[in-house]
Amino acid sequence: MEATRQFYTKAYTQSFLDNREHLESEAEYISGIKEQIGAFVKRYSLDKGAVLDIGSGGGYLQDMVQN
Repeated sequence: MEATRQFYTKAYTQSFLDNREHLESEAEYISGIKEQIGAFVKRYSLDKGAVLDIGSGGGYLQDMVQN
């Protein structure tokens, strides 16, 4: 139990959270996720549609449609 507590205490320190944001940003760039979602929106003509964006990370799909 103590090892678990120590892990989460360390995992959620400010320095970890700051580094996590950097890593997420780098992963977005490397993966090309925004471009992939943009291509998906264009392919299925969703740009004027409404979507419910659940669990896609930064909410990129929601950002690419009107609703």
